[in-house]
Amino acid sequence: MAITKKGLDYYSVYVGKYAQRGFRYIRRDFGSVGIDVWYSLMDMVYSNEGYYLPYSDADREDICWDIAQRIFGKDAPAPELIREMIAGFVTRGMLDDAMFAKGILTSREIQEQYYLGTLKRKSVTVV
Repeated sequence: MAITKKGLDYYSVYVGKYAQRGFRYIRRDFGSVGIDVWYSLMDMVYSNEGYYLPYSDADREDICWDIAQRIFGKDAPAPELIREMIAGFVTRGMLDDAMFAKGILTSREIQEQYYLGTLKRKSVTVV
């Protein structure tokens, strides 16, 4: 029986990512911890379904709490601030606003990374 893997083991980060407009605004509004939240969120997206993360009302608290547990130390953000940051990612175009309204965190870039990361697989299940 073949093992079916949903998520990715790794993903690429584009050179110049930190210079993108959305990242500049996030750093301005939330400091560098906003970038930590972004990459923690991407880790959750890519390691779970691979190209999206459910973010319905029922999921939000758990996701924000999980991110808060991943980022610890003196500048660790509270789950409420993480929720605000995720909304900021949507506002800044880093996440798709139409899908966010449906309770899903994704973007074109996330889906392209998933596609590229699964090219060598013999079978990929997309729901």
